[in-house]
Amino acid sequence: MFERLLNEPPYSLRQPEKEAILLEGLNELTRHHYERSLEYARILDAGAGEGNYRAHFTAQRYTGLDLGVGDAAWDYSGIDVLGDLAAMPFAACAFEASLNVVTLEHVREPGRVLAEIARTLAPGGRF
Repeated sequence: MFERLLNEPPYSLRQPEKEAILLEGLNELTRHHYERSLEYARILDAGAGEGNYRAHFTAQRYTGLDLGVGDAAWDYSGIDVLGDLAAMPFAACAFEASLNVVTLEHVREPGRVLAEIARTLAPGGRF
């Protein structure tokens, strides 16, 4: 599903094309990885942006978290929680799964963000 990104020379695709390919891939992964096996599960979208992936998790309890400062043109009003990915306001083991799409390259401490995601995942949680 991501072959086109891998086979194209660097910078040959415009950002919207890359995002379309990534979204198509995420849709496929979502269907197979989350939807069937995690019905009614608590899902954290860590770095949710405008919450565009919420629609993929109608059978789960979706929570979108974002700092809300990424793009002045974005509408963050649909985000469930405005907060820092490096210090999430959730208890340990609060979610059965988490996703983090095109986010780590925008944070100062990606290792700390990954540690926070791991902390909020229940034992056996998926990321």
